[in-house]
Amino acid sequence: MRNIYYICPCTPVPCGGVQKIYMHVDVLNRNGFSAYVLHQDENFRYPWRPNNTPLAYFEYDFWGSTFREKIHLLRIKEKRVLGWEMLLKNTHIFTTNPDGLKKCLPKFCSEDVIVIPDYLSYYFKPYFNDIPTVLLNFTAYFIYHSLTLKDVLQNSGRIDYHRGENILGSLVCSQDSQEYLKYSFQSLPVYVCQCCIDLEQFTYTPQKKKQIAFMPRKCEDHLVQILCMLKQRGHLDNWNLVPLTGMPQEELVQTLQDSAIYLSTSYQEGFGLPPAEAMACGAVVIGYHGEGGKEYIKAPYAYPIEHGNILAYVKKVEELANLFETGPEDFISIGKSASDYIHKTYPIQKEENSIVESWKELKEIFFQKESLKVPFCI
Repeated sequence: MRNIYYICPCTPVPCGGVQKIYMHVDVLNRNGFSAYVLHQDENFRYPWRPNNTPLAYFEYDFWGSTFREKIHLLRIKEKRVLGWEMLLKNTHIFTTNPDGLKKCLPKFCSEDVIVIPDYLSYYFKPYFNDIPTVLLNFTAYFIYHSLTLKDVLQNSGRIDYHRGENILGSLVCSQDSQEYLKYSFQSLPVYVCQCCIDLEQFTYTPQKKKQIAFMPRKCEDHLVQILCMLKQRGHLDNWNLVPLTGMPQEELVQTLQDSAIYLSTSYQEGFGLPPAEAMACGAVVIGYHGEGGKEYIKAPYAYPIEHGNILAYVKKVEELANLFETGPEDFISIGKSASDYIHKTYPIQKEENSIVESWKELKEIFFQKESLKVPFCI
């Protein structure tokens, strides 16, 4: 196993999935593997959290300025898959050394492993038919997102996204996603790289403001209903509402530490980091577990609400907002209990161990496959 490449989008906004890809690569390099985050753009490095993660980029300078303009135009128009396809036709890749100098990497070969994110798996498989591939499913619920109902009805056979001798297995971040994939694809090896929390950053803080934090990109229409109803009834007077958007890591941590309440509108998550991070900071979490979060958004540590039950959601927010004002000690004890649970259950070392163990098993599968004994380069 020569190099492991995690294909990763150049996201212009904070993204938990990208952050986790960077973490996987760091962990692998600390534990005897050679791994890179593979981006489209040579000028991109995830800016929302400091890192020295080894990066690799597609070499497309020799295509000329016209090609580069096309790639950027495609990204602006959000035609992500087409942009990747154009790059994958040219497999020259490079990295930079510690001095910042460009360093060529070998062409993709059957000695390498390509890690493909869930939402690109259907599109990318044809480009890696002869190269060992691992599917990265931070949420199992994305595996069919590229299909329409028309596609399903017109397909007379199985819709099997993991066919091929080159597929080593899939990485997921929770038991929920593992169960989903194993039920759909019974022969697919699925390994849990347990999502955990950086508890050196997301530390417990008992001093809370009259502040409610939330992630607006999840079920925004539900949030509109919840917040409008609370405002209409006068229960958000003097409360500060903070959407967690575009924040550097330090600001995000500080916001969660300051917030008394976190509203979860998670939907079909692999795990759902923000509510867990809020709990680690001592915020009281109310809302949806999004399936993947049901292992921690549960009584007595949090207040799960049935998805779409807006009225129950609003009533619970009112109840806890009132408790914050009338019984602050009881309110703070709820947050402390939640923080203790997260700190005990999800230490970051647990995640690192699960990543290493998963890749040790994938490495065994890698060497067992007869088709990999004959090197093949694109």
